[in-house]
Amino acid sequence: MNNQVSEENNQEVKSNFGLIPIMAEALGTLSLPTEKHLQYKSQLTEISISAPNEHRRRRDNINDLEHICNTKNQNLFKQYKILDDLKHTLIDYSLHYIKQTGFECNEVLITDAWLNRGGKDAILAPHTHNNSFISGTYYVNFDPDKHSCLRFFNDRMMPQFARSPIISLPSRKDIQTPFNLEEMIVKVPEGTILFWKSHLIHGFTEPNPSDNRLTVSFNVMPKTCSDGDIYSFSVQE
Repeated sequence: MNNQVSEENNQEVKSNFGLIPIMAEALGTLSLPTEKHLQYKSQLTEISISAPNEHRRRRDNINDLEHICNTKNQNLFKQYKILDDLKHTLIDYSLHYIKQTGFECNEVLITDAWLNRGGKDAILAPHTHNNSFISGTYYVNFDPDKHSCLRFFNDRMMPQFARSPIISLPSRKDIQTPFNLEEMIVKVPEGTILFWKSHLIHGFTEPNPSDNRLTVSFNVMPKTCSDGDIYSFSVQE
């Protein structure tokens, strides 16, 4: 009898219970016109070949991942003025991303920009971008079937990134929801630019299957940040 009552209660709960996703994050996507993309690709490929050693940095000696203009005193767009057109494209669409997500902003600065060259077996550990509002990736030389795709990770499922208090439960493998999903793989073609809020955890943890994965990463800050007429600051180049 008790089992029957319990089953009836369970059925009632299932029929009356619902879930509402809250506080969504937006991933912006932009597909560049082919002619523009090929122009930028030619310029960036030449930079990846000819950049001097002082512009190059490797994260470690284990995986074949190289960054060009990735120190605090460097910026790809300051070092290589030939990329001015790409810079203005990223600025224009960063503003569009901000406005499309429901916020007001009239000016932004690209505070950091660097070129990434991933060789075979390169990986990029999950990370966030500090001191930034929007981050993004431009896929310069990229085949989603031959190169590692960017992944976004759920901070609620990663204790090392979770906000306190840290309380963990095993995730059910038979049911996947937006709430227990550990990661999302973004599979896009070459010539695509992605925009996202800089606090989102991202990287590619599967070794890159092919050579010469070429992307541009960048960080964007609003030139003026304010909460109405109080609590404001400005960012300058």
